[in-house]
Amino acid sequence: MPPLNELLNLEASPLANNVILAFLMIGFLKVAHRLRVSSYLSLVALQLFHPLFSTSDWSWIINTVPSASLLLQMLVFGSDLETNVSGAIQWCVLQVYLGLARFLSVESCVVSAAIGLGDGILAPAVGRKYGRHVYQMPWASPKTIEGSVGVWLGTCFGAFFLMQVMGLPLIPLRVMLTHGGLAAVIEGTAPSYIDNFAVAAVLLLSMNQIHDYLEG
Repeated sequence: MPPLNELLNLEASPLANNVILAFLMIGFLKVAHRLRVSSYLSLVALQLFHPLFSTSDWSWIINTVPSASLLLQMLVFGSDLETNVSGAIQWCVLQVYLGLARFLSVESCVVSAAIGLGDGILAPAVGRKYGRHVYQMPWASPKTIEGSVGVWLGTCFGAFFLMQVMGLPLIPLRVMLTHGGLAAVIEGTAPSYIDNFAVAAVLLLSMNQIHDYLEG
């Protein structure tokens, strides 16, 4: 996908293009907040703006400004949308990291889907409505098997959707299923106060090894 200025045939420099996109992303977050959309979901949706950024100069890092602004807002005022504000803050920090170190990457799609859609949206929704089989690991909060399945499905379907829309190469299904299963296991066993960091760290550190093992 071409940058926004090329897509709309605008006479705009890469810096201007990226600043415009940053303002559009901030506006999107404000609208999502007014509509009471979870910050987990709204931050995942911000990645759909990323292909429109120009990467021809340094200013592509402006993509992190909306996530950083939301992080600052949460640190100062908290959030009236999430019961787990600590988890939402971790998610904002991770979005800033992904925007700097994993911009427009398959890794970013997988991590965003696992935390933003799997853990942040599907797991609590499925667990509350259909959760019947409760388990609890040491230092972790109680989870349900049904909720963990939600993490697995959210990771797989969410990552494929993001990769498809962003024009990134799709990874093989068996590799994606493995990433989703690993995300579900880590989310279910990690202490709740670091679960988002734990899921992201394990996925990022194991992604190449899993791909090489299953595809080698």
